[in-house]
Amino acid sequence: MNNLGKNNKIWACLLHLSFNMWEEFISPHRPFRGFRPNLELSEALWNDAIDLMAKQGVNMVVIDLGDAVKYESHPEIAVNNAWSTTRLKQELKKIRALGIEPVPKLNFSAGHDTWLREYSRMVSTETYYKVCSDLIQEVSTLFDTPSLFHLGMDEESIGIKGIKNI
Repeated sequence: MNNLGKNNKIWACLLHLSFNMWEEFISPHRPFRGFRPNLELSEALWNDAIDLMAKQGVNMVVIDLGDAVKYESHPEIAVNNAWSTTRLKQELKKIRALGIEPVPKLNFSAGHDTWLREYSRMVSTETYYKVCSDLIQEVSTLFDTPSLFHLGMDEESIGIKGIKNI
């Protein structure tokens, strides 16, 4: 599906379902930082954001899924009250009906992988790559083979010839 506007331009927005990307601990001194064991989603805000995007002509939404979905391939990753795959598919259908193309985001950067739980400590192992492969395959199916897929890794440019750090 491609919902490019009449100017062939993408106007996209990023929505986070998951917030467990960066830190593995809960800090009593910094209430908005640290691992969050429960899905922290305002349904009203989610719906308002999607509706406003449609009204403003946004044609793409990148959805950071992380541990906010109870994947069939790896349910052990999910936070409490994570969306089922059925619920995610319902939301994707609603988003598409509003003329917005949903794009999945799973961040596999070693600096943003707390959502992978124990697998985040297995980087570069056969197990890690199997989990990544399973999740990418499942999410690709859930999103009906999306035209784009954000896998993270955008911070991984240090030392690569020709790529400058911003």
